[in-house]
Amino acid sequence: MKKMEIVVVGGGELGQELCYLLNKEGHEITLIDQSQQVIDKLIEVLDIQGICGTATNLDTLLEANVDRCDVFISVTNLDEVNIISAILAEKIGARYRIVRSRSGEYTANEDFIREHLGINYVINQDKEAAKEIVTVLDYPAAIHVEKFYHDRIKLLQIRLTAYSPILNWSVAQVRQKLSDIVICLVERGDHVFIPHGDDYLRQDDQIHIIATNEVLSQSAYIAGHKQRANYRSVMIIGGSRINRYLVPLLDKRGIHVKLIEKDLKRAELLADEIDQAEIILGDGTDQRFLREHRIDRHDIVISMTDSDEENLMLSLFAHEEGVKKNITKVNRPKLVRLLNAENLDVIVSPRISVSDAIIRHVRAIPENNSALLGYARLAVDKEIAEAMEFQVSAQDRVTQAPIKDLAIKDHVLLGMIVRQDRLHIPSGDDQLQAGDDVLIFTSCRDVFSLDDILERGERA
Repeated sequence: MKKMEIVVVGGGELGQELCYLLNKEGHEITLIDQSQQVIDKLIEVLDIQGICGTATNLDTLLEANVDRCDVFISVTNLDEVNIISAILAEKIGARYRIVRSRSGEYTANEDFIREHLGINYVINQDKEAAKEIVTVLDYPAAIHVEKFYHDRIKLLQIRLTAYSPILNWSVAQVRQKLSDIVICLVERGDHVFIPHGDDYLRQDDQIHIIATNEVLSQSAYIAGHKQRANYRSVMIIGGSRINRYLVPLLDKRGIHVKLIEKDLKRAELLADEIDQAEIILGDGTDQRFLREHRIDRHDIVISMTDSDEENLMLSLFAHEEGVKKNITKVNRPKLVRLLNAENLDVIVSPRISVSDAIIRHVRAIPENNSALLGYARLAVDKEIAEAMEFQVSAQDRVTQAPIKDLAIKDHVLLGMIVRQDRLHIPSGDDQLQAGDDVLIFTSCRDVFSLDDILERGERA
């Protein structure tokens, strides 16, 4: 992958995450932020440059060499700053512009913004988080769901319970008896690995599986869960901006929504903006209050306060009260490892979701020649595994021989091939062809183009 000059505006949690990830990939990063303290803190741990100033000031942009940067990413908390700075960046020569927006007005008009304002990509993390929550409801056993190939391929993360019928099976046995499902990755405690045929599955393993939409109905059976598809009620704790997008989606599914918010002004604003939910003013962290509002009578509890710690504790309490499914908003996934994670059903991290989307766009810009169509980090609390969807070109070395004859790295798995719109789980006799889409999994972050799955210097 080409080494690029990238300017990131905004040193908040998302900006810091992007600086870390892009710096780790070998790019030259310059951070623009109004706080010298934030810049100094990042420079101490990362090999990046920093400019203290506002990105709507042309002099600041020029000082940061935006006029010759490959990618300009603006992710401050102010939509107007992000939009205006990106417009200025386009005018002075930045080759590719990405902005984060919190307002639905901007993301709803993305085509106009791209065509007339010169911004290549606008992403709304609250909208993306809402879509992620609704998607995971379709798979009762899923901890996390990722989508590939126009949503026709789903990647599910599930935990094997004591009732799973595939406990103590080898991966080869699973492949033989459940031929339409591929186990792509296994998380066992702190160990994350691409499984081989002779690896055996254990209780509490978290496995990442892929299959077509038609087959994934078996996922709950595989994990040892009962199917609980009929969700009728949800209690949301915390008046997050995500609710603006989430509540209408839940309402369309016929799910009754009770939303608890302790701040009066925020509760009144939510009541004005959202008419599909029952808004209740109260402290959602008070267990007595939650019991008074019959938390145990709800099928789902979604914890979305401004505190990761509070959200984790609330979800564990919901589990103790017998709630069928708990969903927890957490921006620092590593916190989950400190708790009894087996009682946390779904972890949603808006920051992780939006940073993954931005990384995918950065890797896929034409100058990189990577043909990357989809991207997701897996085992995010351990920061090592990835899933990627590539389109195969005639120039790719992987087309030169059948899969069994390619020198594929040990920590890489080819999970699915799509050829002429037909989905196919690959075998060693298959040979990749130009125009194929291929889904790749790696437990080591060293794959940026399709040929990177091969051992260095090896040919077919």
